[in-house]
Amino acid sequence: MQGYDWSHAAEAHDIGKLFVKGLKHNLEDMLDELKRQGVREELPVMQSIQKHHCAEDMQLYPDSYEALLVHLADILASQASRILRKLRERLRKLGTNHCIYKLWKGPLCNRDVPPLHNRYDMLINYLKRDPEGKRFLSIFRRHLLQRAEDARRGANITSLYSHSILSGKFFRLLYKYYFNEIRKMKIDFTSKEDVCSKANDILNKLPVTVTYLRIIPTQYIYRVKDLNVFEIIKDILSTFENNYRDHVLYRGFDDILIIDLPG
Repeated sequence: MQGYDWSHAAEAHDIGKLFVKGLKHNLEDMLDELKRQGVREELPVMQSIQKHHCAEDMQLYPDSYEALLVHLADILASQASRILRKLRERLRKLGTNHCIYKLWKGPLCNRDVPPLHNRYDMLINYLKRDPEGKRFLSIFRRHLLQRAEDARRGANITSLYSHSILSGKFFRLLYKYYFNEIRKMKIDFTSKEDVCSKANDILNKLPVTVTYLRIIPTQYIYRVKDLNVFEIIKDILSTFENNYRDHVLYRGFDDILIIDLPG
């Protein structure tokens, strides 16, 4: 990965959503100031932040194979946790709420700005100290759990923390199974149109398998010691998750959701 460790950089790609109000969260409008403050734009986290979108309202776009993988991972993570696109469009007129909407977690929260709005001193300090993103989730965990990944009212059901974790998982899976294959593609990284077109082609052809597994014991519970069967189930699922961590999207008490990219 060009001498740098990109394995956690995708987790930090949306850090701008903690600090910037609005859709343009890739920090490209702040780039000159960030560079004056000593932030190096060529390192993995900054590349992931600036270049993870193929968007009309953003000048920067994925201009390397690594940044392209971040873009693909971001899309896959969004598809795994967002509401349907047709429903998102209907919600535009309802405005935004940066809090997460969860009925079972106490009083409703309403916030019209992100949790670290304009705290650019904190942002700059982080970017200078963690250029590969390895500490992102631990440093910003509390704020990521507060911030909705999609701030549209009615669509604000997934935390930025969950989205960041999923993005990291998908990036590592893509790199493990498809990076060499993608590098064989002829992509003109000087052309935003070509890059974004090729990204869509990759996504349309990408084989993704999602498996839901639930372990249901066949025995009846008659005695207290029979409850040990649930400990066995927990151990089985825990062992699987430890061995195939990036493949696990969710693990519950007796069920698990598994993602695979057959290669």
